[in-house]
Amino acid sequence: MSHHQGDDADYMADEYEMEDGDDDMDEEFRGRDTGGSDSDVDEYDNLVCDITSKLINTLYSVISVVRALFISFSGFILSKFISLLA
Repeated sequence: MSHHQGDDADYMADEYEMEDGDDDMDEEFRGRDTGGSDSDVDEYDNLVCDITSKLINTLYSVISVVRALFISFSGFILSKFISLLA
């Protein structure tokens, strides 16, 4: 029984040491998040804005073309309908 208790004590000591390592890693990553990663975030935000802007411009162009085609096609259909009535 005393042998089993010794194993438990060793296990708990190992677990405690592992938690210390996890805390050190957490502090390292926290420092990285608040420190130098702003430029990466800014770069990502700029990239997203550029892509969004290009997408909006492309969609606007497509909508303009579709509108022009619709107007032309409507005029064509209307002229054919009028010629059938005459």
